[in-house]
Amino acid sequence: MHLSRRKRKVSRKKRIRGLKGGNSESLVAEDSKKSIKNCRIQDGDHPLNMNHIAELEPKLVQEWFGTGRYGRMGTIGDGSCFFHSICQSTNFRNYSYTFDKAERQTIVDDLRLQISNALTTDLYTYIQSQMQDPSDVETFDTIKSNLIKRSVWANEFMIRLTSILLNKNIIFMNVSRNTNQPYCNVHLKSSVEDVEDCKEPKEATIIVAWVDKSHFELVVRIDSVNHVTRQFFPGDSHNPKQLQDIDTVVGLLKSYVMRCRLN
Repeated sequence: MHLSRRKRKVSRKKRIRGLKGGNSESLVAEDSKKSIKNCRIQDGDHPLNMNHIAELEPKLVQEWFGTGRYGRMGTIGDGSCFFHSICQSTNFRNYSYTFDKAERQTIVDDLRLQISNALTTDLYTYIQSQMQDPSDVETFDTIKSNLIKRSVWANEFMIRLTSILLNKNIIFMNVSRNTNQPYCNVHLKSSVEDVEDCKEPKEATIIVAWVDKSHFELVVRIDSVNHVTRQFFPGDSHNPKQLQDIDTVVGLLKSYVMRCRLN
């Protein structure tokens, strides 16, 4: 089952309030600046402290992006680490510049509530049809209920739902040393199809690190001591910043397609 273009627009009509848009390059907080200045490569088998940035290993960067400096940013491990990563990337309700743990958890609670409220029966049916095993999907009421519970981990359905509502392509890369197999099949199909057709993806991309298959952290591009890129906006290929984002996303998606055996 595929939604028509008209239905897709209806499904996405309930926008999430509080998202910051337009600028993918974010100033780095003082504690994160120190982290970048003293940035050291750290294995991907252990979660980081909140706001700490650890540089990805060169071998991992080469395999996934080709070139550049990338790191992962620590998130709160309270069961909502996926949603914390999304808030870091989009600066939802000024999350990136809020440094109190309890305040950040309150912001994430609001995001989860808005996503739950935006889930309709039509959207539920569509996402269920796209799942790897549609028969294994929880009931509509169960998903709506679990979405507002801080301690309930994001599952495949919740990730797909978030991606659709935000109109963001969310890609997961495994940063553990013992495996490079990513968290597959939760991407926006249109973005992968664009890359396979040698086109530039249209949707902004958020990259999430899968740490030891039990925790999520945001992946950022380290542009300088003062700036990191938290999400990537393909678009005007004459704009140097967006050209850099295009290179990041195309390299990432090519690696993702190969590792997930999507072609």
